[in-house]
Formats: sequence, C-alpha cells, structure tokens
Amino acid sequence: MNGKRTGKILVIISVIFITWLFMKSNFFNSIIDSKITSKNYGVPFKRCISIGNELEASKNISRDIGIKNEYFDIVKDVGFDCVRLPISFADYVSEDYYKLDEDYMTKIDSYINYALNDDLTIIIDFHNFVEIMNNPEANKECFLVIWNQLSERYKDYPRKLIFELLNEPQN
Repeated sequence: MNGKRTGKILVIISVIFITWLFMKSNFFNSIIDSKITSKNYGVPFKRCISIGNELEASKNISRDIGIKNEYFDIVKDVGFDCVRLPISFADYVSEDYYKLDEDYMTKIDSYINYALNDDLTIIIDFHNFVEIMNNPEANKECFLVIWNQLSERYKDYPRKLIFELLNEPQN
C-alpha cells in the first residue's frame, strides 16, 4: 500500500474513532437529551455526519477520495442515523437549459438508495453554488431549474430523503 493511500485510510479511521468518542461523551448525550432535539421538530434523525470531498468537487476536479457504499455501513455501525451529502449540482448541468448530467445523477441515486436501504436518513446539500450568492438574478433560473429536476426525480422517495436548498447562503 502506498503512503498516500495509507494516509487517507488513517484519516478516515481517525475521524470515525474521534466521532465515536464524541458520541459516547456526556456532553454529546446531554445535547441529544435536551429540549432541542430532532424529535421536537419532526426531523427523522438524531445524529448526522457529512460524507464530503467527492460529490461537491467541480466537474473536472477529482478530490481523490471517492465514496464507497461501505462508508454508509460504517457510519450506521458507529451510531449515526443520518448522512449529509454535499453535492455540487451547478457544475454538472448542460448549457442546454441546465439539464443535470445523467451519469452524475445515477451515481448520486446509487448512494441515496444505498443509504435509504441501510435505514439512514440522507440529506442532499446543494453545495458550492456561490454564483447565486454573488449574482442572484443571473443565476436564479439555473437554481430553480435544478431544483425542479431534483423534485421531479425524488418526488416518490420516502421522507428520510431531505433537501438542503443551499449550503451556507450569504449576502
């Protein structure tokens, strides 16, 4: 195994271990047991983690990490019941009226379906669309067309598929 791959594996294992320790601590449990819980707001999860650095990559830039279905199993095994997927939809649209790239969407569908079959709630996060924050009027149509496609695509999915409309909106 080369050093770069070993380093990535160690980072993943470290993050999972530190997260597990944090979840087992009294501090974390006191937050979960407080009055501000997901149960009070009708949210179908209590503990969520992002699996990032892959789907939010720009179209021609690989983050060199990838997502594997086994990551969802690991997340579930250590006590999470939700996964957030940051996704850079705007980088994967055609110039022909912002049609989402079908190969990219098929990959996303496979992760969503695997997570749902693993009884995880999944949050789709519209990530890295800073253009709409910098120039809302020029990018409004793209944003709405993308969300129209997503709503049509996932309209028959269970409530455990949640949509984060826009990551960290500003201005």
